[in-house]
Amino acid sequence: RIDHHTRTGTEWVPQAGISLRAARDGALKAMVSKGFRNPVLRELYMFGVKNPDLKPERAVTYRFAADYSRGRWNVSARLYYRDGHNLIDWVKPSPEADWESCQITSLDTYGAEGRAVYATEGFLRRLVFSYGYLTQSKHSEGISKYALDYMRHKAAVSAEVRFLRRFSFVLTGSVYDRAGSYADREGVMRDYRPYFLLDGRLAWEKGCCRLYVDVTNLTDTEYFDFGGLRMPGTWISGGVVLTLGRR
Repeated sequence: RIDHHTRTGTEWVPQAGISLRAARDGALKAMVSKGFRNPVLRELYMFGVKNPDLKPERAVTYRFAADYSRGRWNVSARLYYRDGHNLIDWVKPSPEADWESCQITSLDTYGAEGRAVYATEGFLRRLVFSYGYLTQSKHSEGISKYALDYMRHKAAVSAEVRFLRRFSFVLTGSVYDRAGSYADREGVMRDYRPYFLLDGRLAWEKGCCRLYVDVTNLTDTEYFDFGGLRMPGTWISGGVVLTLGRR
């Protein structure tokens, strides 16, 4: 792939991958890809100290995957490493200084994910167990606003049941542990705290029509997302899905 719409000329974005069937019920995959991102207007000219000389970010990502299915179980694992260079971040040279956009030297990202799904018929339809881990190493000085703000641990368990022929209910419990820190309303830097979320979905389906109601954050947990954004408490939403044509 070639991209001709960059501030610094033509960019090559190559990708290569290989897939092997390791056994009758398993498979192994490996992929390497190169990517880039141009700085946006906000990073070039707006907020804090302006820096119109920013260059595109570049990174090489390596991914390895393994999948195995047997009977009612499907298990998968993922490993990846991202080698990033010239990454753009908002940095303070000191706690008293203003935020300025600049290019940190490099950022190494390592991650692992695991997922196990148990599918069956009857009242209990699906059980899903998942876990993800991420860690980063930044090679630069100063106080970072975004680069080291990432989800370090995430573990979740989800169960789906079906009842009264056309009803289904999915309940998902998740534990999150975000790395990094954020500035509160008084400007004080605080570390993220681990939090637990419980979400549910009740659905009714007949023919081409599906009605559902989602309840997010059933436990009304107070937590903060990327950049220190305070997230809402318990909230309810719903919808109607119409599927036209044959399945």
